[in-house]
Amino acid sequence: MSTVRANERHRWKAVPVAAIAALALIAAGCGDSEDEAPESSTGAESRATFIAAADAICTDTATEVKVEVRKRFEGATAAPSNEDLVAFFTEVTLPALRAQFDEIAALPPPAGEEERVQAIVDAGRGAIAESEEDPQALLVPQGSSTPFDEVNGLAQDLGLQVCGAADPDAS
Repeated sequence: MSTVRANERHRWKAVPVAAIAALALIAAGCGDSEDEAPESSTGAESRATFIAAADAICTDTATEVKVEVRKRFEGATAAPSNEDLVAFFTEVTLPALRAQFDEIAALPPPAGEEERVQAIVDAGRGAIAESEEDPQALLVPQGSSTPFDEVNGLAQDLGLQVCGAADPDAS
């Protein structure tokens, strides 16, 4: 067997893992960033501090999901089935997102932005509930509509850079 064929097979094995991670994160609008959140201040936080803290939470969620993708799918000889992906979403992605929105809800919102932050949390929790009822709704090509479209838009409108990002690896 030629080296080219062996390399092609190795590349093929890596594609599903990357694709699964991207699918799991794009559907939910989780980005990926190396930025650390600054220490939280007391009282209402500044907008920049809130954004940094929320984006750090979303970064942690994205990292957690990527680690689980690697554990579950790396080295697989075939692409995962839709059933495997739905199981991954329901067992890993959605619980991670639930924790993410709980953590964001616990952050003190910037002064005057309380309703917008609550709208993000409510939309996120609603998207999770909708996805739990129909996890197949997350099995869509990149750029297609998902239950997380509203929360992603709200997060981006508030200025979050990682939360709601269209491309989880663009940071």
